[in-house]
Formats: sequence, structure tokens, C-alpha cells
Amino acid sequence: MATSSISPQSSDTFQYSGSLRLPAPFSQISYDYEYYLARKDVVTLNKAGQFSIVRGVSSAVPVTPTVQDDLLAIGTVTITPYPSISRFYANQINRKDIAVSAKKTAPVRFTMRDIGVLKNRIINLEKYAALSLLEKAAAGMKILDANGLDRFKNGIFVDTFANHSLGATYNLDYNIVVDPQEKSIRPIYNMDSFMYEYLSGTNVTRTGDIVTLSYYEIPFITQTAVTTTRNTERTTWRFVGQVTLTPDQDVWVDTSYAPDMSVTFGPSDSEVAEMTGGVTTTWNSWQQYITGYKVYAGTTGE
Repeated sequence: MATSSISPQSSDTFQYSGSLRLPAPFSQISYDYEYYLARKDVVTLNKAGQFSIVRGVSSAVPVTPTVQDDLLAIGTVTITPYPSISRFYANQINRKDIAVSAKKTAPVRFTMRDIGVLKNRIINLEKYAALSLLEKAAAGMKILDANGLDRFKNGIFVDTFANHSLGATYNLDYNIVVDPQEKSIRPIYNMDSFMYEYLSGTNVTRTGDIVTLSYYEIPFITQTAVTTTRNTERTTWRFVGQVTLTPDQDVWVDTSYAPDMSVTFGPSDSEVAEMTGGVTTTWNSWQQYITGYKVYAGTTGE
């Protein structure tokens, strides 16, 4: 570019070799010519702090090249066809059409709130996509009448089996429970509580109401010269007394009786539980309300 001529003079002189030949009227002439194209490059930064340029492909309509996942795009440079000049010089000679331009690339940043919004949108998208597929499959299903003709479908009823809100709970034949984890229905069941008494065992040890494998205790460390005890955290042990629990154990869930109500159609889960007198309208409720289950919590990368 440094040795390129500025505003070259135009000429209509033919450059030829050998004898002069003129084209015949209404004849075809085949010739070859070359011209420059524009290109887009991306300035990137890697994790080692080194800058690099990802070169694009020259084209009449240049496209920004794809950047690798381990590189951070800093900016995009649009290189005009030759001669490519700076924006400052292009403004001086009033030739902005051949000026090289650069545009910063702002990395997309997400806050925890943005991630939460995206999570909810993805969940809703998956939900409605699944419902759309079910509706499409139901619409394409052929239900023939007695004459072998496809019945007219006036509507499509879809139930995700997440609760009893869409169930015909007023029907006497409605004897099902829902599984909110698997989004499925199961036969109705009953729960009951049984008391056990420990009689005897082999190779086991009973400590109060707990039965474990046999074990023995040995002191981990012994302090024979101590005269008194002192609690390291005094606010917790400031009160000294006795507490008596009556009863001393609990093996059942709390029972509450709701007042009489009139339900017509589509009661909620709590209303169905109140009508049936317990928690047997939801599958696996014995684990949720009685035996309990583990809740795992952690951070990313553990």
C-alpha cells in the first residue's frame, strides 16, 4: 500500500504485442480480469493474554469468521477492497467508502438474576414444546367411528399428571394417585403405621431405641489431671436444667380435620387430601412425610 499510486491517470491506450488487431463488430471477446474484495477479521484474546487475529474470507459480502471457544472476541475489523485506507485519511480525501472500520465486540455478561430468568424460560420452553408434540400426536391420531370414518376432534385434553387439578375427582371411579416426580399416575394405596418391640438379636447392640451392629468403645484421649470442665461457648450452655418430652417419641404425621366443603370440579391437591383424609393422593408420600429423604446441596465444581 505504501508504493501504490495515488489517483492514477486514466488511459485509453491499448497494450498489445505483435501486429495490431481490431475486434470485429458484433463479435464476442473473451478476457480475464482481477479485482479486490472486502474481508472481515476478528481480533481475539486468549487465556494467556496474547492477541491474535482470525482472518475471514474475502467476498463481495464478507461474513464475520467463527471464533474458537477458548478465545475472547475483542473487536471486528472490516477491511474494504484495495486500496484500504484509514478512517482519518478517508475523511481528508472524502473517500469514506474505502476506509477500514473497526467495531468493538462486547462480551455477553449474565448476572445470577439473568441466569435465573433464562432457566425459567428454558423450563417453560421445554414444557410447551412437549405439550405441542403431544397435541400434534393427538391431532394426527385416527379415531374411527362405527362406519370406519375418522371422528371429528373438537378439542384436545392434555394432562401432565403433576397434580389433581384436571382430574375428575368427583367420579367414584377416580381411584388414582399422582407421582409429581415422574409425572405419572398410579393405583391408589393406603398407609399405616406399625409399632415394633425389640425381643432379641445376634451380633447386635441395643442403645435405647436404636439397634445397631455390635461395637465397643475405647477412649480416644484421656485427661487425668483435670479438676473441672469449662465450656468453650458459654452462651449455649448458660442454662442448666431438664426437659421432659411427652410422648417421648413420634412415629406418625400430624392429623388435622378440615371443615366440610362442597367440591364441584377440579379441586386442588390440598382439597383432595382433605377429602381423602390424608396424604395418600400423592405417590411416595411415605418418604416425604414420614421416613424423610436426603437433600443434597453444593456448589458448581465440587
